Amino acid sequence: RDLCRGGVLRGETPVIFVGGKGGVGKTSVSSSLAVELASSPGLDLSVLVVSTDPAHSLGDALDVDLRSSPEPAVLGDPLTDRRLSALEVDPRSALDEFRKNLELFDVNRLSSSLGVDVSPRLLEDLGIDELSSLIRNPPPGLDELVALANVLDPRNSEKYDVIVVDTAPTGHTLRMLQLPQFLDGFLRTLLTLRTKLKGLISTVQMFMGQQAQSSEPKITVDDALTALEDFQRRAADLRRRLQDPDATRFVVVSIPTVLSVSESERLVDELTGEGIRVSDVVINQCVGSGGGDGGGEGPDGEAMRRYYRRRVDGQRRWIGELTGACAEVSGSEEYRSNAGGDEDEGRPINVREVPFYDMELVGVPALGYLGGRTFAGGGFERLVSFDDTADAGPDAPRNPKLVVCGGKGASVRPRRRLPSPSRSRRPVTPWPSSAPTRPTASATPSTWT
Repeated sequence: RDLCRGGVLRGETPVIFVGGKGGVGKTSVSSSLAVELASSPGLDLSVLVVSTDPAHSLGDALDVDLRSSPEPAVLGDPLTDRRLSALEVDPRSALDEFRKNLELFDVNRLSSSLGVDVSPRLLEDLGIDELSSLIRNPPPGLDELVALANVLDPRNSEKYDVIVVDTAPTGHTLRMLQLPQFLDGFLRTLLTLRTKLKGLISTVQMFMGQQAQSSEPKITVDDALTALEDFQRRAADLRRRLQDPDATRFVVVSIPTVLSVSESERLVDELTGEGIRVSDVVINQCVGSGGGDGGGEGPDGEAMRRYYRRRVDGQRRWIGELTGACAEVSGSEEYRSNAGGDEDEGRPINVREVPFYDMELVGVPALGYLGGRTFAGGGFERLVSFDDTADAGPDAPRNPKLVVCGGKGASVRPRRRLPSPSRSRRPVTPWPSSAPTRPTASATPSTWT
């Protein structure tokens, strides 16, 4: 009950990040968690699930078209009853807007936009030329960071109770999480140029006389500085929230293979080192020990049973490896300090096994089933419950939580699904599209900043 309680008391939307290696099912986990939250009786939560992965599959998982609008889409199915919204953000578009502000500090453009005759060499001496490398070659993860900062801006997030974030693959996510500290220093340096530029303009105007004074400096540079200052504030706030156990949890998704387990162990270690609380590890595609008897008789049947036993034994080995690693991290001083001294401090990372399903779980009803199997009980309670004793009256603001889902990236070619008479399409609120080929969801009014 700690995460929602912390969000209510602090006036912030709780966030759950879901991450991990590509192809481990993090989108299925994040979307099923969002469906479970939005459909759980008694909670009455308004939930937003967001994908920041450039290779989006959130719309495929929910079986709705999220590409037709840049605004969050409200799902109209009976299970979530319009309490669930979904959004696939375009990190490249968000980065383009950020770079547009930085490009105004190109030496040549800045020289012509100040409204006075300033030598580019003089601007280089102020250190502006050092910014050009970031403009030309932004660091990896910057696009996702900018997009996530926009999503978590209170002007956008305050209408939700919980936000679930489906992240990009592990490496990209780690770089993104480490960027706020770097950007904070960079933007501080950039913003100190405001005073220097104003002093430079005043000096040049004084020497050039009244003609220069009557020529009003253009406001584009000042506007860019204001926009960057606003982004600096949001980036610093994002960093603070990521390290706040009362506002943020990270769910790591894995599968029981050597590559995925090794990457998940590194992810848990690095997140803990960054001061980010890992609350749960979900292990997907776990094969049960009671199967493998349907291979038939003869050599082929025996070979199938041997293969199945080897697969079960191999999976149990790597599940044990990951469970032991989580227990070791849970006992570390770093992990306990990340708990912030709350009632969750003594709890280890919760490792949850999800069985292998021989069919794709697509659409809200199927994801609701998966979410119930995965997050029912103690783990779900830890992530998404409110403290009934919290001092939050009926007029208190809605303060959403943030859940981030992540995992390893994958390259999967989408398959065409044939319509089945037994599979009914769920009701959706139509959204205008030039070529609607699948169910759509309604976009909220254009208030997304």
